[in-house]
Amino acid sequence: MRLNRYLVILLQVMLFASLTLAQNPQQHWQQFAAPEEAGFSSEKIAEAKAYYDSLNAASFLVIYDGKVLVSWGDVERRYMCHSVRKSLLSALYGIYFGDGVINLDKTLAELNIDDKDTLTASEKEARIRDLLKARSGVYHSAAYETAGMKAIRPKRGSHKRDEFWYYNNWDFNALGKIFEQETGADIFVAFKNRIADPLRMEDFRLMDGYHHLEPENSIYPAYPFRLSARDMARFGLLFLREGVWNGEQIISKEWIKESTTSYSTTDNRGGGYGYLWWVSGELKDLGMYSALGVGAQIIAVLPGANLVVVQRVDTYIGKQQQPDLRLFKMILAAKVSEPKTNPKFIALQNSPSYYIPRDITFDIKSLDKYVFANYNLLGRPASIQKSSNGLMLNSPAFGTFNLFQISETKFVIEDLGQYLYFEFDPNDKPLRISLHQTMAMADLYSAVMEKGMEAAIQEYHSMKEKSLRIQESELNNLGYQFLGMNKATEAIEIFKLNVEANPESFNVYDSLGEGYMTMGNDSLAIQNYNKSLELNSRNTNAELMIKRMMENK
Repeated sequence: MRLNRYLVILLQVMLFASLTLAQNPQQHWQQFAAPEEAGFSSEKIAEAKAYYDSLNAASFLVIYDGKVLVSWGDVERRYMCHSVRKSLLSALYGIYFGDGVINLDKTLAELNIDDKDTLTASEKEARIRDLLKARSGVYHSAAYETAGMKAIRPKRGSHKRDEFWYYNNWDFNALGKIFEQETGADIFVAFKNRIADPLRMEDFRLMDGYHHLEPENSIYPAYPFRLSARDMARFGLLFLREGVWNGEQIISKEWIKESTTSYSTTDNRGGGYGYLWWVSGELKDLGMYSALGVGAQIIAVLPGANLVVVQRVDTYIGKQQQPDLRLFKMILAAKVSEPKTNPKFIALQNSPSYYIPRDITFDIKSLDKYVFANYNLLGRPASIQKSSNGLMLNSPAFGTFNLFQISETKFVIEDLGQYLYFEFDPNDKPLRISLHQTMAMADLYSAVMEKGMEAAIQEYHSMKEKSLRIQESELNNLGYQFLGMNKATEAIEIFKLNVEANPESFNVYDSLGEGYMTMGNDSLAIQNYNKSLELNSRNTNAELMIKRMMENK
């Protein structure tokens, strides 16, 4: 009898272990074939999708019971994580704290932590634990600080340690230095070895993190990450599973609880802050806590609903979105029943947001002519270098990106999702590199440069016939690119295409007016500025330009 009891218990343990393994993704994610397989309403999920489409989000991923419920947008593309990096570091602290390597009660003085503007004895009393809670009382300038953070930063010495909560990049960056100092490990190598590899993240590479130093502000760099939504979902699921992955305790259950407990109230809805995690006040009945970054980049863990939610926004092209719980609530409201006993699954659905050539081979030696030492990328210095895999773009401000060759003159920047067009001098040396937001604009630009304006216009109309969507802003930017190259004739033709495509937009007439004004054709410039004013009487720029031209007559 006793033996039979032991066998039953053993079978129960094995069954539980197999269920736990089944709930974690293996090499690839599985997705419910339909929301009903997971107990959700397709109709309500469709309503959530319609709302998602109205946002600036680039991708959205919902994990229910360890499987993908919703996959919208490009969930495989690595976007900037921004401040989500802090929750990633918190997890690393938990792992090495569990190893006995890190003592959270060590002070800055004991750690020999100082900065560009010497810290006071009182500031050096702050402990690692205080920095994790953003309650250090050290209000030194820091790398990666936003204007808003600087504006509300308290005065030096105004609060002692653990006395006041302030979302403090100095704390977060100093924690990066302390981690590397105490463990002897680089943050990104540690993340790969202790988190990304055990979780079998599909997209993360060491080149997806870099140390961002601003020596004028602080000696401590920020540590930006790029991650895909599907890899961020694995990280969130690790926390939902209380640190266990495929039977291995990656992070202790105690650390999961301690780091996601609120130690400070941060808003009027009762939201709080743990160890580099945001704790929800509005969905506290579900135990929700989140890793948040500007944009909004979100990894939300909702233990009470068995959900992980990931949202990405493409900040490379200036997209912004405030954290919005309405979408989360719509997903929660879509749960109408229990999952099916044997739900059906399909492969994870992904909608690529840009084109990467997969079938082009090239001789690495032939890439010498593309090496470019001083390139201006979005207003920041960058360089183009050869690598073992081909070409890569390096920027101290944005990190390192692979370049994939499309043709002799065109490359796509991986993850950034934008396109480079190379022009060469008679000696085959790079003369100019132009950046384009979409493949269509890169093609149109190269048509102008290589075939002439007439051929480019035919190319544009061919794109339109193929129903290729070209945004007003893209054409406008291309026109201004030619204006900046002293190619006003080409700029005017591009602006005219924009007028043809968007005849009700005041802005396209304003741009065409500027093109004619640059050419010295004041008559046509005034005519187009007046048209712009007809469509928008508050266009003060058009009024000013007309006034200047009339005065110069």
